[in-house]
Amino acid sequence: NRPRWLGPLPFEYPSHLRGQLPGDYGFDVAGLAKDPSSLQNYYNFEILHARWAMLGALGALIPEILDLSGTFHFAEPVWWRVVAIESFTVRNNVGQGDTLDYLGIPGFHLAGSQGIVVIAICQFLLMVGPEYARYCGIEALEPLGIFLPGDINYPGGILFDPLNLAEDPVAFEELKVKEMKNGRLAMVAWVGGISAYELVALFETVMDDIFLVASLNYRLKRCLDMNSRGPERRRVGRPEEEEDEGDRAKKKKRKTT
Repeated sequence: NRPRWLGPLPFEYPSHLRGQLPGDYGFDVAGLAKDPSSLQNYYNFEILHARWAMLGALGALIPEILDLSGTFHFAEPVWWRVVAIESFTVRNNVGQGDTLDYLGIPGFHLAGSQGIVVIAICQFLLMVGPEYARYCGIEALEPLGIFLPGDINYPGGILFDPLNLAEDPVAFEELKVKEMKNGRLAMVAWVGGISAYELVALFETVMDDIFLVASLNYRLKRCLDMNSRGPERRRVGRPEEEEDEGDRAKKKKRKTT
């Protein structure tokens, strides 16, 4: 009765996946999770990246929604355009390319050109506690006076479950599956979005190179054609000049006579 990723189609599902984890549909074609410890580690990493992908997708959508609705206007609400602009300015040393414009607002910087260093320090300070707890277990936070009722993936408590969604065990298991489904969808969406951006950038670069080569070939061919026609024009012009000189000589002779 366990859920299966191929549905009713016949398939030899791995024996080490028995539906004991949220979102387990028996998909492990490479056999990476045969070891129970590896299975738990992969699950921990998957849910971690799934949550980051969902937060990233939300952060990419909110600026566009606010800008389109007129609630708040950004200098550039589209995330990949901001990345392209920043990378271009940094690469070409244009304007304030060595700084980050937060929320897409020009001039809204943090610590000037050292903004990226400040971001890295803040991320380290904010993440060292959760990562330490995730690595050692939430019991490692108890000496600090932080007591959480859950585990490393679902700590619970007022900090991580202020709405008490885990109060009903049955509903909580359903929420775990929904979280994993949406997280996987977000990860696939990010892979697709970044791949599309890279393909479009590669296509534009190739087209620019083709246009440049075609333009240089056209100019080179035109210069060669002009150089090849130059002597012919001079040869065509000589008889006209000689004829003009002959006419002038005849006119002078007539005048003298």
